[in-house]
Amino acid sequence: MRLNTLHLTKYGMFTDRDLYFGEKRDREPDFHIVYGLNEAGKSTALAAWNDFLFGITRGSPYGFLHSKAMEVGAKLDHGVNTVEFKRIRRMSHSLLSQQGEVIDEAILREMLGGFSRNDYELLFSFNEETLEKGGNEILESKGELGRMLFSASTGMIGINQTLEELKDKSEEFYKPRGHKNTLNAVKKEMIALKQQWSENDIDATHYKRLKNELEEADIK
Repeated sequence: MRLNTLHLTKYGMFTDRDLYFGEKRDREPDFHIVYGLNEAGKSTALAAWNDFLFGITRGSPYGFLHSKAMEVGAKLDHGVNTVEFKRIRRMSHSLLSQQGEVIDEAILREMLGGFSRNDYELLFSFNEETLEKGGNEILESKGELGRMLFSASTGMIGINQTLEELKDKSEEFYKPRGHKNTLNAVKKEMIALKQQWSENDIDATHYKRLKNELEEADIK
């Protein structure tokens, strides 16, 4: 997926402003730098792009001018196709065509290759704070950013979600200092069964005596 144009229709300080990145040219670099003075809107434009991809978050700090009428759009290249959508501030069905028809979110998810919002922002939406945090995580070989970089480099997209699912299953089976888990439930069941077995068990001598008493009772 390639971003051709970002439409800052009603977002933050912007009204009907476009960031145009031109058409991709074969065999030429396709790298762009967005620069400007402090408070020029660079971070706002990045936030608008993320909100276009994943939805305008509730309580967005970028609605101070347009409030509930927030809108951001984009023209995208995906393979040999070019599509153009817009995103409005709405709890559901917020991805629309240029004509206002609802677009299935699965179309963008497929373009993103399975990235969640958190994964995408960790990998592609760096700022000063996340760069410093991510650098420390990489040096320490831990943290979300380290996992994301590993999954991207190996092609194992979604590894973070899988690890979280495995962690949840592990804690469901056993969690230190936890009481409601599968292992504790099984241990309690085993204790109850052992108690029941102890109450019903008899030694060999007692069994033989009872058997003899039964045989004598039958003869009489």
